[in-house]
Amino acid sequence: MEQRHKDTLESDWKFSNPRYVVCPGCSECAVIIRTTKPLPGYKSRPYKLVCKHCGHNSIAGHTKPVTSFPLWLETPFGNNTLYAYNPDHLSYLESFVFAKRRERKPDDKWGWTNQSMISRLPAWIKSAKNREEILKAINKLWIKVEKEGLSRSSIKE
Repeated sequence: MEQRHKDTLESDWKFSNPRYVVCPGCSECAVIIRTTKPLPGYKSRPYKLVCKHCGHNSIAGHTKPVTSFPLWLETPFGNNTLYAYNPDHLSYLESFVFAKRRERKPDDKWGWTNQSMISRLPAWIKSAKNREEILKAINKLWIKVEKEGLSRSSIKE
């Protein structure tokens, strides 16, 4: 059966909470999550960084931007870096790369846009000639996920 991926027009930000990062305390896997309510002294909902390995716990996003923490799920790919924010993001990316048939349709409200994560992927990820090597790199990231005791997502269709 032919593997197909239908672009659901999801944007990057949908996958960015939680975000798995390298802990600044011990260099193991830590998680950054958006708090559900503003904390005392904050006008907006800040991000909280927590490490289960060393107990590091801090507020991110006000003194140090969330994007300044190196992602934990990343691996070199030639002169580029393949990365994912979390297992859901990795699963969605894997589904796209694995598919030999990739479908995309216009947004019902806005028509053809460049807002989805898939539409913004670099050409080297979209290229069929890189498919096997990218899937090997994705598998390396899945091994990290499993060693950490995190679960594999079931987003694949």
